[in-house]
Parts: sequence; C-alpha cells; structure tokens
Amino acid sequence: MVDALEPATLKSAEMVAAPLDEALKEICEAARQGMEKTKEMVATLGKAKPLGKRSLGHADPGSLSTYLIFKYMLQYISEN
Repeated sequence: MVDALEPATLKSAEMVAAPLDEALKEICEAARQGMEKTKEMVATLGKAKPLGKRSLGHADPGSLSTYLIFKYMLQYISEN
C-alpha cells in the first residue's frame, strides 16, 4: 500500500491549491507509477512473501488496491 500511497501523498501536497479534478488526476498518476514500480520488487512482506521471486512482474496487491481507490475516485468526480 505504501508504495502507491507515499507518492500520491507527496503529489497531493504539491497540488493543494489546484482544483480537485486536476489534482486528483496527478495524484492518481503518482499512485499508478508507485504501483507499477512494485512489479520490479521481490515480495518480502505481507501475503505475497511466500511467493518470493515469483512475485516479480506482478503488482503488489496492496499498492494495486490503493491505486484503484484513487482511480475510481477520479472516475467518480469526472462523471459528476
């Protein structure tokens, strides 16, 4: 989760004065990039730990779910 949440949080601090839809687009992208980076990491914690090197090439489930939260928040405000 932290792999996606940290860059999203840092981006949100940068975008504090921006309109919500604009800020959330950037925050969502930061979370996506953080999630994508987990595909290059070997799981050493959490439920994926037993997979070890087999986790390479797959996004960390926590980072993926965090990214999806931001993605669907953006989708919701874009539609309304």
